[in-house]
Amino acid sequence: SSSGGIFILLAKKTIENGGVVYGAAFDEKLVLRHTSADKYEKIEPLLKSKYVQSAIGDSYIKVKNDLKKGRKVLFVGTPCQVNGLLSFLNKKYDNLITVDFICHGVPSGKVLHHYVSCLEKKYHSSITKIFFRTKTKGWNNFGLKFLFENGKCIEKFGIEDEYLAAFLFDIDLEFDEFLIRNFYLNNFLIDSWQKLLLNSQKKHSIMYRDFAEQGILRKWKN
Repeated sequence: SSSGGIFILLAKKTIENGGVVYGAAFDEKLVLRHTSADKYEKIEPLLKSKYVQSAIGDSYIKVKNDLKKGRKVLFVGTPCQVNGLLSFLNKKYDNLITVDFICHGVPSGKVLHHYVSCLEKKYHSSITKIFFRTKTKGWNNFGLKFLFENGKCIEKFGIEDEYLAAFLFDIDLEFDEFLIRNFYLNNFLIDSWQKLLLNSQKKHSIMYRDFAEQGILRKWKN
């Protein structure tokens, strides 16, 4: 949702129809975990880009329980996480929509945790929030911003930031999601603003493709 914003539309449509949305959000210790949202006000933590692997925890089990109850479920994650869910369920559910995205790859949560610890020691304060794709300097030079408990704000752009540089140059990625992506999954999102809009700083776009017979907006209509 840092580039196109289509996720929030899908999430709101799901909740509007009495369903539940599963996605990644940071907890109070800045650990990225998959969690659920069944109210509009709970969607916000699931928004924005997050360049780190999320912990699935018991989300697959909770998804299965919701599906068995007949509840509509929207599950959003990396291609491997969606593939893992479908393998876990081992059957098709008409009340399930899965959405993944063309993924650059994911660093381990341990890498982020170590980096956060280093910054907290350097600036003598705890980090309270992380923004992974700030656009203070525009779309072509996005940044990484940390907010500290003492009010301090640190923002670096592109390869100026060590964590972002390691991500962009594939140094700390666990695997290449693009190479393992399963194109038989239902839907996927592509952040393609750069090629489509010729480096425009004012607009953005997300491409959405549906491999199922019916798209989510039609499927959830009833």
